[in-house]
Amino acid sequence: MDAESIDQNKKITCNSDGFRIHPSFSGIWTGISFIKGYIPKNEDQAIGNAAQYEKRFKKYENLPQPDITDITTDIKLYPSENAYQITGKYILKNQSGQPISKILINFNEDLKIESAVFKSGPQIIKIHKNTAEILLQRPMQPDGTASLDFSLSYQWYAVNGHQSFNAIIGNGSFMRISRYYPGIGYQKDDEIRDEHIRSTFNLGKPTKLKNPEAPGVTKKTSSI
Repeated sequence: MDAESIDQNKKITCNSDGFRIHPSFSGIWTGISFIKGYIPKNEDQAIGNAAQYEKRFKKYENLPQPDITDITTDIKLYPSENAYQITGKYILKNQSGQPISKILINFNEDLKIESAVFKSGPQIIKIHKNTAEILLQRPMQPDGTASLDFSLSYQWYAVNGHQSFNAIIGNGSFMRISRYYPGIGYQKDDEIRDEHIRSTFNLGKPTKLKNPEAPGVTKKTSSI
């Protein structure tokens, strides 16, 4: 189940500063997708970064990770600035049945991290990197919870091949901003799929993806 497949309650208002969306929903969602239509300034660097991510963090594919069981967000759209801002909070729960001592948190590299704070018991960790390994002083026990508060911003630039803000509003793409929320655990959807490129980086075979109708699903719980 991804964020788009979960029924959401949204409140949208408009003022001189822009639009505001208030979605709040419960459920399990893991996995993230990079912004579609973005043209990297350096494609070779982007491929290299993806290869390094896989080499460094694929180990998390076999490590227990907490699930996102509740998400609350406040999304502000600024048409005049071709920008938006996301402020949100995750509740993370250990439903693996095993203690969790390490957590991998991923932020979309095209969004600016204004602030990000992970809290587990008395431990508070400020996050500044797009990919962060959280080492817990006290392992998260089964059914234990933690939280992630974050504020992200993004701005479109036509010179980089982005769609105009009005086009994005017009075709409804802003409703899929949830795709760019932080992801928990290893993001196999972002692996390089080209066999020749994978061979160049000695990556072996890519991880098999789940069915398109159920991306990133690890467990399923009730949703509203």
